[in-house]
Amino acid sequence: MREFERHFGGLAEKIQERRKTDAELDEICNDFELLMTSQQCEFAPEDAWNDAFKSSLAGLKKEILAKLKPD
Repeated sequence: MREFERHFGGLAEKIQERRKTDAELDEICNDFELLMTSQQCEFAPEDAWNDAFKSSLAGLKKEILAKLKPD
């Protein structure tokens, strides 16, 4: 949960609660967590990895925040 608190601040708890009932949000959050744990991988050149990481992270954060908005 620390990663969610670091990236989403006060929304972290709400995200964790919604994950229990929203399968799509849970899947997006799982992808977010996987990305955060894979950050330590060194299989790509550093600049390319950093650009891809930042882009993917931003996209996942946007999807998570969109799921929190009322329909």
